[in-house]
Amino acid sequence: MHILTYVEIWLTRSSIVRDSFERWTLLRAQIFARYTADPAVGAKTLFMEHLALALNPAQGLVGGRRLIDLLRADEMTGVLDAFDDVLAAQSHALYDVWRILRPRKNDPTKLGNAARSVRVRMRGTREEMDAILTRLAKEERAQGVLEREVGDDGIVRLYRRRRGPVFPTIERYFVVAPALAADKEHDNFNQWWAGALAATPAVSAAA
Repeated sequence: MHILTYVEIWLTRSSIVRDSFERWTLLRAQIFARYTADPAVGAKTLFMEHLALALNPAQGLVGGRRLIDLLRADEMTGVLDAFDDVLAAQSHALYDVWRILRPRKNDPTKLGNAARSVRVRMRGTREEMDAILTRLAKEERAQGVLEREVGDDGIVRLYRRRRGPVFPTIERYFVVAPALAADKEHDNFNQWWAGALAATPAVSAAA
């Protein structure tokens, strides 16, 4: 039987959410059975999710639920241990993530779309990048520049700018993740950021 890959699940998550709970339960059981038989498959999927979450904390597998949370709830330690091994073997980077969150045209109280800039500040081992993130937090915390947070996804982020309660709003943070994402931003991003910054009240330390 064909088991949906992570990407297929991602692309079809809307239809799954709309479908019956029984179908999702069956699908989940099939996927987890495959992960149990081959933990490396599950570890690869978790690795993809981890990178996506690091660059966008709002990411989720189905209905906002993360795969790693589902695996932890089912105590699938074999897959989780394999994921830890994969993560430890990867080179990592310190990312500087900037996001502009814009409102919907027909409902300004809801998120319409987001523009993102991803900038790689340095690369090294996971331990080296974690140490730099820790040092940044200590050096700049006294100045009120950075705010350290461990998200409910378990990922540490240092926020230089917090998103506000209304749109448009902006956020900027530093995060350590596998060194697989490249610098990426639209040519007009700096112009968009300046405009959004001028229109957005400060929520935390200024950018």
